[in-house]
Amino acid sequence: SLADFSPSERLQAQNRAGVLNYNPQGEQADALTEMIATIRSQGAQAVLVNMPLSDHYYANFDSPDDYQTYRDALQRLADDLAVPLWDLEALPEENQFGDSEFGDLNHLNKVGAERLSAMLAQRYAAFSAAQGAK
Repeated sequence: SLADFSPSERLQAQNRAGVLNYNPQGEQADALTEMIATIRSQGAQAVLVNMPLSDHYYANFDSPDDYQTYRDALQRLADDLAVPLWDLEALPEENQFGDSEFGDLNHLNKVGAERLSAMLAQRYAAFSAAQGAK
């Protein structure tokens, strides 16, 4: 677990990819649009999920604004495609994922993945029930 490492040891896992991996435009947006069209063609409901990150991960970005720029663009894309966006990085403080749930700076370990899976299942069940009630 990430919690097993000191803060200085955690920072060794930085990849300095900047915002490149968080670009919701161009080729990535086109692929996402195509994926959502495929999901809808099969009669299923797509939901975008912004995954949680370790608090230490933010140092990977080139600029402090990079991650918020990505989130804003992702929300615009979700709005344009009329797809719900569940931002699991914006959970209330008492529900946020902690270091003991991460295997590294941006990947959940078994404990975190189990909690994430249960959380998504509950949200999707409630979402599906609300959709069926319409």
